[in-house]
Amino acid sequence: MTLLNNILGVTCDSREVKPGYAFVAIQGLKKDGHDFIQDALRRGASFIITEKPVTLNTKIPIQQVQDGRIALAEIAAAISGHPSKSLRTIGVTGTNGKTTSTFLIHHLFNTNQVGCGLIGTVDIDTGLEKHKALLTTPDAVQLQNYLKEMVKAGLQVVSMEVSSHGIELKRTYGINFDLAIFTNITRDHFDFHNDFENYVRIKKVFFEQLSERGIALINGDDSHASFITKNLAAQVITYGIEKDTTISAENITHENLTTYYDLVIHQPIQTRFVRIQPIRVPIKIKLAGRHNIYNTLAACSAGLLLGLKAEQIQKISEFSGIWRRFQIIYDNEYTIIDDCAHNPGSYSAVFQALEHLTYKNLYIINAIRGNRGVQINQDNARTIASWVKQLSNVKLLVTNCADLVKNDDIVAPKEEEIFLNTLQAQGLKYEHHSTLQSCFDIILQTVQSDDLVLLLGAHAMDQAGELILKRCANS
Repeated sequence: MTLLNNILGVTCDSREVKPGYAFVAIQGLKKDGHDFIQDALRRGASFIITEKPVTLNTKIPIQQVQDGRIALAEIAAAISGHPSKSLRTIGVTGTNGKTTSTFLIHHLFNTNQVGCGLIGTVDIDTGLEKHKALLTTPDAVQLQNYLKEMVKAGLQVVSMEVSSHGIELKRTYGINFDLAIFTNITRDHFDFHNDFENYVRIKKVFFEQLSERGIALINGDDSHASFITKNLAAQVITYGIEKDTTISAENITHENLTTYYDLVIHQPIQTRFVRIQPIRVPIKIKLAGRHNIYNTLAACSAGLLLGLKAEQIQKISEFSGIWRRFQIIYDNEYTIIDDCAHNPGSYSAVFQALEHLTYKNLYIINAIRGNRGVQINQDNARTIASWVKQLSNVKLLVTNCADLVKNDDIVAPKEEEIFLNTLQAQGLKYEHHSTLQSCFDIILQTVQSDDLVLLLGAHAMDQAGELILKRCANS
């Protein structure tokens, strides 16, 4: 596109068009961008890109492309000066572990005085300022703006969550990924992807986009690892606990909320960044659960593969955790842990972590996942039941969070029905409450010393931690 030198900006939202902007008309999921071309022209668009033939009474250049999303992402990258080429760019994808892994990578590089930016579900840190995250993977234009800010700030690395939505909607096109991490795949996002097979396929697409200069760091223990790595141009390096992987965690021990293991590399590894000799590195993490062994192993491996030394990755021990990721929010006479579990994999990770904790009684408040369909709620209920039935001294409270849920997360009658019916079919005892506060009323009247309170659920529970702490302070 030879006209890009004269383009001042690009957007697919006609309301954002300014004089000198390129407008990309995209057939969206709900609206057709071609219906807004005239609005874009009225606002001063100087270049129109379409996905289908259009007839316009204008002298403004018009170009038809096969995929408007790819065009949008690549133009945004070009206008921003291809900032990812000036950064060591790390993308993390998978059903669970993306947020924790990206935070761990961000921590490792920054604590070793290597400036690292962060893009993900919780925070965006460009080195110049922090932004509130609205999407796990921002839209293509905003994403390039963030990367440009990082280059301006003098950062050297970026740690980025790459969601399946971001991949399918082509938001990461135009980004030069040096290292891509695959954490795991479990069932999720039935509200967006047609089926589980399509969801897995979309994850693979991200790794197929890596060049031969890229590195694919793969959880070799995941059952989908062989499919993800098949016929990739990139260098494949695996990590894991159970199977024969390039980088492994061995000699794992637990002391309540602290975990110890050895990061082991048995054979030399040569990447375009570094040569790593066989090594055994003792790792200590102040994080509980098997899932956090995988998360920290991935982060430490990424650090080594991009040039950090063994003693530098040991600073993972200074990492104290993330908001709503098995977060200990209260630890006094009793303990409260908050986690955004929302699919079978994340629920299993939480309950596996509980196996290494000591407590008298366990109180679980779980929010039904609203506006995500019956399938994910049935799967979640089955997973919860399978774990809770193995526990003793446990009380389960289920809530719709009707007192604070946002419109996008309201529980539909069919979602409530399938969740509760599944628990009943599994023979699980529970109490169902419409509101979260009524759950707090029950828990805070009965909880005693050395008990554990577990807050579980997706967005509807985002305020739960803050609210229960206020109740604790006033009780």
